[in-house]
Amino acid sequence: MKTAIVTGAGRGIGKSVSEHLLRAGYKTVGISRTKNDLDSLAEHALFLPFVGDITDAAVRTEILEFCNSENVMPNVLVNNAGLYSQDTAVSLPSQLVNSLEINLTQVREFTALFWPRMMQNKSAHIFNIISVLGVSLRSDAASYTIAKHALSAYNKLLVQEGKKQGIKVTGIYPASVYTSAWEGTDVNPEQLISSDDIAQTILYALSLSKAVVPEAIHIGCMTEGF
Repeated sequence: MKTAIVTGAGRGIGKSVSEHLLRAGYKTVGISRTKNDLDSLAEHALFLPFVGDITDAAVRTEILEFCNSENVMPNVLVNNAGLYSQDTAVSLPSQLVNSLEINLTQVREFTALFWPRMMQNKSAHIFNIISVLGVSLRSDAASYTIAKHALSAYNKLLVQEGKKQGIKVTGIYPASVYTSAWEGTDVNPEQLISSDDIAQTILYALSLSKAVVPEAIHIGCMTEGF
């Protein structure tokens, strides 16, 4: 059976990706810090919830042990967990250390933890949900922008490592995605990318031939300013 792991699975992009993978027949481990956020996915027989903070090294090891016990040798790993924050290049206190930990370090460490298991698969694919801010700048989200630029560099390095060892790696760079953070604002959801758009993009990438590696997928909005 095909298996998958999705971080930040309780809401937004992670939830949509988990739902699409489950419908496609993937036994899916969904990770979130909040149990209630995972409850709506529990109706799927193939869903395995794990509640924990992925920035904690001990929790990452527990997730590996959990996956071993459930015989999940992931064909697909979706590194989606992250956190947007606002600051400038000169403001205090800086959000940089926290942003790097959440948006970069845990991705690198978690991926390295599962890499040996994914190498044992005949087909394995890692998706890093980055952001348009991995290639552009936002002055009022400086630390987040720095972290996402670093994640983009990490993704490029991982692509090259993956080609050597038979693992596909794809970085996804969406512009503004309509999630719960936009609720209560006057923004029209139809102006933004939907979480389902990201999920469908991942499923499309998984459908490509073994020879193809979509190293970077950039998803923009038709409406300027998003």
